[in-house]
Amino acid sequence: GCMKHPRPIVPVRYRIDRVGASAKVLSVGLDSSGAAGAPPLSDPSSMAWFNKGPQVGSQQGHVVMTGHTYHQGEALGNRLYTGAGHASGPLRKGDILRFSDKAGNTVCYRYTHSAKIWVKDYRPDSTVLYDDNGPSQLVLVACWDYKKRGGYQSRILFYGDPVA
Repeated sequence: GCMKHPRPIVPVRYRIDRVGASAKVLSVGLDSSGAAGAPPLSDPSSMAWFNKGPQVGSQQGHVVMTGHTYHQGEALGNRLYTGAGHASGPLRKGDILRFSDKAGNTVCYRYTHSAKIWVKDYRPDSTVLYDDNGPSQLVLVACWDYKKRGGYQSRILFYGDPVA
C-alpha cells in the first residue's frame, strides 16, 4: 500500500503494523515554547505532523512527527521504545511506518535507527531534528527519562527513510 513514487501529502492517519499502532495524525505548528507542537496530552496514540517543515513524501528534509510518552506507560512513545502495552515489543529496524492522506494515498518510511537527545544538550541550530534541506527522512519525536521534578529529561528520535 505504499506509493511507488511518493509525493507530498498532508497525513491524517498513520499505521505501524508490527507494533499494532494506528491512529490519527494532526497538523500542528509551533507550541508555546517555540518547538514543534504535539497532540493533546489526553490522546496517547495520535501523532502530530509539524506543518512548518517538509510534508510527508517530500523529496528532501526532515518530516517531523511528535507523539507522547506517559511516565506510567501506554502511550505511543512507550510502545515504540520499550514495547510497553503490546506483545510484539518495540520498534525494530526495518519496520514500516505508513502515513495516509484523506484520499487514501500512502507514503511509507522504513525505520532505521533511534537516538536519545538530552534536553540540556540539544542545540536548536543542529540538524538532528529540523532540517529542511537535507536528505528526505522521517523523524518521530517522543519524550523520555521522566523525573517527578523537571518532567522529561530527554527525547527519543526515531528515524526512517522513504520507501519508494
